[in-house]
Parts: sequence; C-alpha cells; structure tokens
Amino acid sequence: MTMSERPILLPPVEVDDFEEFKRFAKDASMITYEPDYLRSPFLDDPPRLKRVTFYAVGILINGLPITMKCVLDYTDLIDRSQSWYDQADDVERALVNLIAEVRADAPFIRGRVDYETPELSGLVNRT
Repeated sequence: MTMSERPILLPPVEVDDFEEFKRFAKDASMITYEPDYLRSPFLDDPPRLKRVTFYAVGILINGLPITMKCVLDYTDLIDRSQSWYDQADDVERALVNLIAEVRADAPFIRGRVDYETPELSGLVNRT
C-alpha cells in the first residue's frame, strides 16, 4: 500500500446551519437521513417526527471525501404558544418539508452512516 492509498477515515463534520448543509449537500455523492420519532404513551397516537439527522456523503474538499452531518430537532422548530398536539403536527410538517428539499439534491437513502464500525477503516483515498 502506497502513501496515496493509505486508509483514511474522517468523522462527519457537523454543520449547525441547515442552509449551509444544503449548499454542501448539492455536491454529495449520496445523502442519507435518519428519522427519530416522538412516542406517545397512548397506543392510538401515531408516532411523530421529532428529529432528523442528515448525512451528505462524499463531498470532495481539497481532494478529500468529506461527510457532513446536520441534525434538525423539534426543539429548534417548536412554537411554545401552541398546544403540544399542534406543536407536534407543525414540527412533523416542517421536518417532512425539509426532507423533501434535500431529496432533490443527490441520491437519497433512509438510513445512517455508522462511523464507529471497524469495517470503515478499509475505505481508501486514492489521490
């Protein structure tokens, strides 16, 4: 293995601003998203989205494949002047719309990229 084929693994760069994440995501090889749901203690209440974690994989920056991560959480989107049910409905609607915005930028998959898995150490950067 030469120096140019040395395995590298960079953890995701976490981006706080969703608009900035979308700007980088346009150049990604793939975007994944991982939804997380609010669970009600009542069995007849449907689960509602509370958080979505996005990963934009394979963004080339200075020749290195970078992964960017952005977490959208209900605490960033709620209007505390509303009832809990209205808040949950509004957050779910907002998160579904944001997923739709990102879906158009690159191949889109529901799932997550596990950067703590030893198998990923086999990724090779060939420059």
